Amino acid sequence: MYTETDGLVIKKVGLANGKNMLTVLTRKFGKISAASNITEKNRTKSSMAVRPFSYSRFEMYRNTDNYNIVSGELLKSYYKIGEDIDKYVQAAYVLEYTEKILTEGTPSAQIYSLVLEYLEMLAARKASYSTLTIAYQLKTLKYMGVAPLLTQCANCGTAENLSAFSIEDGGLLCSDCQRQIAAEALQKNKDAEILIYSANFDIIKVVMFILKNPLKALETVTLKPEIEMQLRNVMKPYIKHHLDVGKLKTESFCWID
Repeated sequence: MYTETDGLVIKKVGLANGKNMLTVLTRKFGKISAASNITEKNRTKSSMAVRPFSYSRFEMYRNTDNYNIVSGELLKSYYKIGEDIDKYVQAAYVLEYTEKILTEGTPSAQIYSLVLEYLEMLAARKASYSTLTIAYQLKTLKYMGVAPLLTQCANCGTAENLSAFSIEDGGLLCSDCQRQIAAEALQKNKDAEILIYSANFDIIKVVMFILKNPLKALETVTLKPEIEMQLRNVMKPYIKHHLDVGKLKTESFCWID
């Protein structure tokens, strides 16, 4: 069956006989893997359409869950992001992260639109690219249904005496629940790593602002380096626990403290 869809090329792997396997985030089908015989040697519309960072319209042949790209038309190229190494590493990290959090063949209109908006904003941004990346990741937590609960205790529901942030519980804890959960964890395993952090309400306000507002609201916002570092130190184990995404290949290039 022949079909058409718009999509962003987020990964490209060379195969034998000049073939390539593309990972494409599509509007219609979500994240898919699609084989392609189109090469970049010829500067045609189709060859430009299959590059990573290319937003294109594809004609595909679909057989059950197998996709083969017949032709492509480039709609928008973000390839020039690669001309700025600092922008490139942030964009590469976001594409790798996005590929990891999405399930094959499950459409996600919100993340599809978000990643395109991120690339548009990154291309235009003059500095503080990592602020935009952190905001992007926080927005994906919301769209994946695992955003942290920041207005009440994630364990008992009270809004009083909020004092800590728990990775496993997915949000803030009141002082009573913090003591109880920590004691129970140590009782089960004295060597257990307890992923509970003291609540920093300045950072919590930043997170709440990002979660509440569109990414466009961060257009001119720059987070202080120490705020970014503290956010990353909590977000990394949070993402690993709730989305099962560990260290990414691009991570060591992306975050330089």
